[in-house]
Amino acid sequence: MNKLFLCASEEVQSTHKDLLQEIRNEGFNLTPYNQQEYSKNSRVLVLGGDGSLNYFLNLHKDKETLPQILYLACGTGNDFSRLFKNREPTLTNFFQLIKGSTIDLPLAECNGEYFINVASGGELAKITNPKKEANKERLGKLSYYLEGFKAGMSLKKSTYKVSIDGSTRKIEAFGYIVAQGVYAGGGIKVSQSANIHPCLFDCLFFKAEGVVEMIRSFIELQKDFSDLDNTLVDFFKCKSLVIEPKGKEIVKLDGEPYSESKFYFKHSNKTLPFLV
Repeated sequence: MNKLFLCASEEVQSTHKDLLQEIRNEGFNLTPYNQQEYSKNSRVLVLGGDGSLNYFLNLHKDKETLPQILYLACGTGNDFSRLFKNREPTLTNFFQLIKGSTIDLPLAECNGEYFINVASGGELAKITNPKKEANKERLGKLSYYLEGFKAGMSLKKSTYKVSIDGSTRKIEAFGYIVAQGVYAGGGIKVSQSANIHPCLFDCLFFKAEGVVEMIRSFIELQKDFSDLDNTLVDFFKCKSLVIEPKGKEIVKLDGEPYSESKFYFKHSNKTLPFLV
């Protein structure tokens, strides 16, 4: 039998039990993932959302020997998977990917924690919740927008000290996104790049005063970024940056929360073997 490690929550395994049984019926030995047992040539089926992929990634201290990843997206937003074909959790897509080739995805880093797609901070970090919630169960992607409207009713601005490639300035905003990928928040475009960018971050600080301007901010992002209204969104590209909020704050790396009082963002020299 073909050995294949499985990285998925019990809830996801229960929801997609028919698919997992179909994979077993095709001769694959699905073994719960154990980082002590894998080798660099191992293959891992990650079943879940962006946070599941991030969780798998940060299990490892040694990023030099990461196994090959077959990622089927079944989370709420699935923003990272929008960059790739054949990501819906079906047996057809499973076989398309298991027979595919491997690319090396660049890994971004924040204070020693790794992420692939986006980091969000400030009020934006309150919009998504990694725990199971009734809204996410019933409404899927719409839950992001409902939480966004809720947050927009009482936006609290903060002053951030931001060091951009060594140059420091202060930015007043209610939240920010540091993007290596293209989409966030259930499909909102946060980059002008067509694909994941291995060298530059797209950084957006949101300065809206209320829910109406917050919506306008997201509409602005669907335009050419050179025409962004800088009274709503402060946008810049950089290779590295440091963000200092006033006091301890939460940042979410691919949707997974991480708390600190100073955030160092940079591109690592590590990559993730990813089946396409």
